[in-house]
Amino acid sequence: MKKAIWTLTALLISLLLIFSTAGAQEKVNLAKGAPVKPSTSVEAFGWFAEYVTDGMREFDEGTPIRGWSSAIRYFNPEIARENSTQWIKIDLGKVYTIAQVDLYPRPDDSNAGDYFPIDYVIQVSTDDKAWEQEDASDEFWTTVCTVTDAPHPGAQVQVHAFEPVAARYVRIKATNLRDGGDGYVFQLAEIEVFE
Repeated sequence: MKKAIWTLTALLISLLLIFSTAGAQEKVNLAKGAPVKPSTSVEAFGWFAEYVTDGMREFDEGTPIRGWSSAIRYFNPEIARENSTQWIKIDLGKVYTIAQVDLYPRPDDSNAGDYFPIDYVIQVSTDDKAWEQEDASDEFWTTVCTVTDAPHPGAQVQVHAFEPVAARYVRIKATNLRDGGDGYVFQLAEIEVFE
């Protein structure tokens, strides 16, 4: 009888360890390394669209990598001088059920949070036409999160949780941008997507 109790106790402890380890596993960022397409992009000074899914959340003065920036006044004054709709979309590679998108503002010192949008939506799609689409229309997209009057975030990550939804493509579309020395611009250090 003691042997059976000892065996049962050992089995229960093993199961508890397995489940506690599984529960403690870090969530996988589905967007890491994923291809992106932006409405506009600087593609200079360390602001490249592909950097928004490279896994680097922080700004390091020793490297030129910062993240993604929509058009700025220096290169595209005709775009950046007026408030406009700017977006960036990600191809996760296959359909997942997602429930969270984290947006990392630029984190560099006195510029932290600058050019994070005031009004924006997070949208998803499983339709390949959404990836090919070149404009800002919502024809192939479903909005899962709407943010209006967002305060200046500083360097704080903006976490957006929503009801689980099937998605291969994720788009962050900003409809009201912050104005600054570079004009009306949308900038992000990183985008992360989770199940």
